Amino acid sequence: MKELRGMPCAKAILADLQEKVDTLKEKGIVPKLKVVRVGAREDDLSYERGIYKRFEGAGAKAETVELPLGVTQEELEQVILELNRDDSVHGVLMFRPLPKTLDEIRIKSLLAEEKDVDCLTSANDAHLFAGGKKGYHLVPLRQ
Repeated sequence: MKELRGMPCAKAILADLQEKVDTLKEKGIVPKLKVVRVGAREDDLSYERGIYKRFEGAGAKAETVELPLGVTQEELEQVILELNRDDSVHGVLMFRPLPKTLDEIRIKSLLAEEKDVDCLTSANDAHLFAGGKKGYHLVPLRQ
C-alpha cells in the first residue's frame, strides 16, 4: 500500500497554480475571486482566512463582499448580478447556508455559470456529474 501525504500534494497543486497565475499575469490578468458572505459565522471566517492565505500564496486576489444577516433577497440578487457583470472578477464563491429568509435556489440560478467556482448552478452541477470539461474548477478564466 502506498502512503499518500497531504502536504506534498498541496505543495504540488500550489506550484501548478502559481505557474498558471504567472502566465495569466504576463497577459495582464490577475485572477480574482469574490467571496460572498452573509453574516460572520466563525466557521465561514476561518475558511475565508484560508482562502486569502492560499490566494496570496499563488499570487491571485481574493476579496469579500460581506452582507449583514438582515440583507434582503433583492439586495443579494443585485450583488450577484453585479459580480456577473464585473469583468475583473473571475470567480464567485458564496458561503452557505444562507439565512432562511433568503431564497437560495433563486440566488444560485442568478450566478453566472462561468464564475461559479463551487458548482452551485444547475448547469455546472450537471457538467460535473456528466464528467464534462466545463463546470466547477474546470471553467477557464476569460482571456
